[in-house]
Amino acid sequence: LLALSGAPAFVEEYYGEENASSKYEFVGFDPSRVPPNLLSQPSSSGSASAASKALRTGEKDGQVLLFRPEDTLAAGPFGSNDSSLSNKKQTASEKEINEAKEEVTELVASLLALSGAPAFVEEYYGEENASSKYEFVGFDPSRVPPNLLSQPSSSGSASAASKALRTGEKDGQVLLQSILSDFEMRAIGHDGMAADNKKRGGGHYTEVRKVGAFLEGYRRAEVKRISRETITMLLDRLVTDGVKGLDEMLVGMTKGGSSRTEGGGFVAGESGELNDSLVNSIQ
Repeated sequence: LLALSGAPAFVEEYYGEENASSKYEFVGFDPSRVPPNLLSQPSSSGSASAASKALRTGEKDGQVLLFRPEDTLAAGPFGSNDSSLSNKKQTASEKEINEAKEEVTELVASLLALSGAPAFVEEYYGEENASSKYEFVGFDPSRVPPNLLSQPSSSGSASAASKALRTGEKDGQVLLQSILSDFEMRAIGHDGMAADNKKRGGGHYTEVRKVGAFLEGYRRAEVKRISRETITMLLDRLVTDGVKGLDEMLVGMTKGGSSRTEGGGFVAGESGELNDSLVNSIQ
């Protein structure tokens, strides 16, 4: 059927001739031009056409066999199968994961130091008596320095904190929870039998929970913000360049995000990310 469309590459693949495409005009696929016997040719059993039987074979009456989201751009990130997302969007490399882990660990440590929790203050500032210089006031989001979350990353497309918190599985949720779990275990050790009693040296675990809730909220907000920007970008491209232009953009996005330059090319950018929130918004 693709060869019938006249698409050069498919014509050559199907007919096995290097210059076969020169013999056919690229007219596009037209259902009315499909030869009747192509779909009605009987199968070996004679009970149904070979095409009909094949298309109904397998899971979900053949739907899985015919329409595998992980193998098609059409299904791509917008397919009905959520597993397509993990195959289409960029997978972070081990190096990127490690860099994000360092960034998020540093961020959590700095926020915990802001709380004034003695053990975390000493760990972060590296001074044995540093805790005596800070009052244990507890973590307060309103006291977080603006530049702590807005400092740009090396790529300049998003803040370092935002980029790191969205790296890895489930748009960064797995990475953040793993780091917070480590800090929670350390906090339990710092608190000992004092638990939440600050006067007796406790209260560290509670601060980790506060910081964790703050960063998880920030991470989710960033993921949703970027998905909204990406949807807007896709719609603009669809209106400007039609379906073909949209397909070109999607191909670029599957390689890790893109935005259009004045010359018509593509550069990496946060508004071109494919994430779970984007898929959920479209569905």
